[in-house]
Amino acid sequence: MSAFGIVAIVAAGLWLAAATIALLALVRQVALLTLRLDRMEEGPTLDGISVGSAAPPAVKAAVPEATEGRAHVLVLSATCAPCRELADELESVPVDDPVVALIGGETPSAAAIGERLPPPIRVVLDPEASQAVDRLDLRTSPFLFTFDDGTVADKASVRNAAHLSALLEASRRRQAEIQHPMEVTHVR
Repeated sequence: MSAFGIVAIVAAGLWLAAATIALLALVRQVALLTLRLDRMEEGPTLDGISVGSAAPPAVKAAVPEATEGRAHVLVLSATCAPCRELADELESVPVDDPVVALIGGETPSAAAIGERLPPPIRVVLDPEASQAVDRLDLRTSPFLFTFDDGTVADKASVRNAAHLSALLEASRRRQAEIQHPMEVTHVR
């Protein structure tokens, strides 16, 4: 075998080794990202004010429903593509408790998103929306807060309309459990 043939075989082997290492590194990164996403779905979100906190005054002013019984505050942004997609999908989401959408951003864009929302959802635009969102200490949207008598009862980042529907249903179940706790019977 010639020297050129040996060099070609060694070069091909080195190239295959480098490609294998790069592929393994890519698989590892995908696995790490998958684990992070799984943990994000399971645990509470760190974004926004803490569960148990009182509604800030700016939120009470923009969303008086948050101080009287149970109300949901859906935070959307005029510049957020997932927020626009969510607004288009909300026709299929059953709304029982009051839901108020705080839509921050340029008024024409925010108003366009607000017009896409189904009628049971009340819309609050700027400047009140941005002031309330600032006090909620959010960095992401779309986002849902549930308030019980002026206190944050739950919060979550919203992925899509099906996820929002599941969050609202879970909130209804928890409220029903609080109002009508199951009686424990002892069997002898």
